[in-house]
Amino acid sequence: QFPHCAVSQAQCHHRNWHHHFGVMALATAGAALLGLGWLPLAAAAAQGTSADASLPWQPGPQKFSVPVEGSSTGPTLSLYPAGGPVGVETGDTLVRKLGMDSEGGSNWYFVEMYDHMCPHCWYAVPIVTNVAKAFAGTDAWRIASLNCHVRTNEEACFFLEVLSDAMGYPTFVMCPPGNQEPETDFSISTLPVRAQTLISRLGPESKATFMSLARCRIRYIEDIPKGEEDPFLSAQEVARWVTGQTMLQPLQPEDLKEGADFTDAVKPDPGAPPGRPGWLRDDEPGAPGVSAWVPGERWFDALRAFVHLLHQNYRSDRHQDTIDCTSFLAGAFPVKGTELQSLANELQAMGPQDDHKVLQQKIAAWARGAGLPDPESEASDEENLKYMTCGGNTCAMWTLLHVTIAAVAVRGVSGRALLGDESVLAEDDTFQNFPSIHTSMSFVRRFVQAFLNCGPCKENFIEDFDLCEYGRCSVTDYRGLALWFWRAHNAISLRVAMADHAQVDRRWPMYEDCPACWNRDLVMNGAQPEAKTEPSRLLRASSSKSVDLSDDSGVGRDARRLTWKWHVAELDAPFHTDHVFWHIVRTYIGLARIRLEPADLTKAELDQVEAVRDDDRRKEVAAWIVNNKAQHGETKGFVKSPPAPYTPQGSVHAARAKAAEARLAALRAAEGVAQSTTSAQARLTAYNVAGGESGSGKGIAIASAVLILVGAIIGLVYFADTESGEFISARAPVLRQTSQIVQQQDDDQEDEDLVTDAARKLEDSSPGEDPAAE
Repeated sequence: QFPHCAVSQAQCHHRNWHHHFGVMALATAGAALLGLGWLPLAAAAAQGTSADASLPWQPGPQKFSVPVEGSSTGPTLSLYPAGGPVGVETGDTLVRKLGMDSEGGSNWYFVEMYDHMCPHCWYAVPIVTNVAKAFAGTDAWRIASLNCHVRTNEEACFFLEVLSDAMGYPTFVMCPPGNQEPETDFSISTLPVRAQTLISRLGPESKATFMSLARCRIRYIEDIPKGEEDPFLSAQEVARWVTGQTMLQPLQPEDLKEGADFTDAVKPDPGAPPGRPGWLRDDEPGAPGVSAWVPGERWFDALRAFVHLLHQNYRSDRHQDTIDCTSFLAGAFPVKGTELQSLANELQAMGPQDDHKVLQQKIAAWARGAGLPDPESEASDEENLKYMTCGGNTCAMWTLLHVTIAAVAVRGVSGRALLGDESVLAEDDTFQNFPSIHTSMSFVRRFVQAFLNCGPCKENFIEDFDLCEYGRCSVTDYRGLALWFWRAHNAISLRVAMADHAQVDRRWPMYEDCPACWNRDLVMNGAQPEAKTEPSRLLRASSSKSVDLSDDSGVGRDARRLTWKWHVAELDAPFHTDHVFWHIVRTYIGLARIRLEPADLTKAELDQVEAVRDDDRRKEVAAWIVNNKAQHGETKGFVKSPPAPYTPQGSVHAARAKAAEARLAALRAAEGVAQSTTSAQARLTAYNVAGGESGSGKGIAIASAVLILVGAIIGLVYFADTESGEFISARAPVLRQTSQIVQQQDDDQEDEDLVTDAARKLEDSSPGEDPAAE
């Protein structure tokens, strides 16, 4: 909250701590007395930064841009390097090679279909690599990989999925040599019913591609993992499947004992003190605790991901799920409700589409009309697709779900629509037919079931959901809804971090982003609260310790999975969940967009919300001005100036609202001066004419000043310079500066409505059209 820190985070980190201890003590004591919930700047400055900690950490292996010989689409994005033991193909080169006598005509083709954003596809990389090494040099054998996340590979992946009845990634299929099983019209009758229906609706070119892949329908179905290299996938088991299908033997079987080594993975302790920051991508570079994004930017990425998920993953048997999820978003998502409902209606009218290209064209047209990037453009391919707030589709999908659930939750808490709410259920300041907690949870399950590509990830989530993990079945209020989903996501992040041997803390929010969200004793003293673990969880956890994880009975697999689950008390132990809830709302919705009465919150919560709401409004205005310019035009309609503040009925805010209205009228009367010239001085004069002393809110400012000055005195007493007894005179400028800050902040708060109104008028005009507003 203090300007000397807010101007430059880097300056705060590198200034001499000794000379500025008084100001830090002032901030700390003042925050304690005022009850401010979020002081990320002070916390970040107190911890300091290092060069390596300033770099974002992302899970997953290295990705490669691989030139593929003969490809008509240029280099492809791959989890496998060029020239390695695993071949890298695109859809067109795979089809071409399968039709060549020297390749698919005389060789078995092992094809891995994967999505490079899928965690279990990451874990499969060393498994598949070592299977390839084990069979290297074997006659009549080829191994290829196909990244199904890449737009130009979508058709080949879709056909292989239909032919093999695959349900997610990674998927392994075998293609027998073409000279053994030539495909004819007669053999079409042996295809699955879904494949026969599809081929009857394909055009000539797509039908030819389909028939080239038609023999690739032998799919690996995991039975019991017997290797120690992966809890859900064994190189030895995959090799045995290959031998069973092809009668080929690995020439280097010793390679089958290597792979994704999880045997030394350390289970994260969800109750441990905060570790090295693991979500730095959310913050300004080099400034942990300073958010890099406003909610509107997250909304843009969320709906962009929604478009890509529909475009990539639509299947005819998911048609009703697609309609239902789209319709739910129309009533729950903060923006584009009318557009989303229109899409749901169009999907309902057109019916299921076996040819996914028809649906893709519909989605692309809708995206363009809704102000979102075209998913069929080159810029939307994965190598060029750059989300603002995320590193890929998976992250943006989680953002979509968090925004949606947070929007439902905060409306449920307040009983009112959001400010500027574009949901089809919003009417004036009310919200009609609130989605229930159960309906909202069902939406999450259905969305994950329909659109998450990672097969084991999907299986784990659905299993946890159906088993009521993370307190799902105990949720009785809307706050609990958001906290359930937060726990579920944190548990997933911990599992991925464990499998990836992450050296960072993947619990969200980071301590740097929300110090008040963390248990103070845990942070300061490392004292962990005693978690109240349910007996059933203790029994399950203890039973897994005595099980041989490499046995052949299948019990080992279950035991491994149980060790990856945590109870509600374990996940909640390091956090203050009431603070976490409001941090979720602040991150994904924005405190400036909620309608709250004092009766809706506790006194502590009201203090926390009010302490940061004005700052958030200013940041949203600044982000809107930047994003509304021509070079950032793609986010227009998402990143907006915040609406006028909500005035609680019967509160002291009503008097300030009237004063703001009077000053706004004065500003409008002076607009003629500003519109008659483009000079900055005239515009400044017009603003100053309307910016006189109002005096409303002075009592609040005086009370704040008293508390802050008391905090300053406490800081001076306890943190005096012991080498010089003249600490009062040495710190006197700090006290004078603090008094000036208090007076200036009072005036700034009075001007907030003027800033918002000017921003709104600028939004409605073209750049340069309204000099007064601009």
